[in-house]
Amino acid sequence: ELVWSYYNLPELCNEDGKIANFNFYYAPLGVDAKVFKETKSRRQFIVANTGSGSRFSKECKNEVISAANLLGKKIFQLGSGENSGTTFYSNGMKDKKLAKYLSQCEFVSGLRRVEGFELPVIEGLLCGARPICFDRPHYRSWFNGLAEYIPEDENIVGSVGKIFMKGARPVTDKEKKYVESHFNWETISKGFWKRLKI
Repeated sequence: ELVWSYYNLPELCNEDGKIANFNFYYAPLGVDAKVFKETKSRRQFIVANTGSGSRFSKECKNEVISAANLLGKKIFQLGSGENSGTTFYSNGMKDKKLAKYLSQCEFVSGLRRVEGFELPVIEGLLCGARPICFDRPHYRSWFNGLAEYIPEDENIVGSVGKIFMKGARPVTDKEKKYVESHFNWETISKGFWKRLKI
């Protein structure tokens, strides 16, 4: 009856020379602004990063950790792993606790090699952490000027390091209000049911 995606599927079909002959709802995922809100605290971590394990990570876990380690900066790592002097791991927490950790970070990583929407981008931004994303159309479409962008290439450590050295642009109240209105679950859900026309 209806296809919902945060990718512009009709546009992608058109690029492939196909006709998008389906009922389509182009909408993002949402964020709960009552839960994800900034707690005033010292930003002791350079970045909130995601991913578990020590091997290859689609979320660029190791590259972000390497960039922070080169600068001697601390990281909040959402996932499971061994804590070190610079990397603090935590996992399986309630959203309110996660929001407190995000409020202690300058940046939040939305770097994923396999395309996604990356909820930490909007959750972190509402907590005052500036997102970092790959410069890809689907991220630009939803996050536009909200994030810092890097190329998806072999120099992720260097690109992230440059952003870390520059420091985070403070997240403004205007940006938070934009996220609250454009990524509001109630609005998104109403749009879904309206488009479904049942």
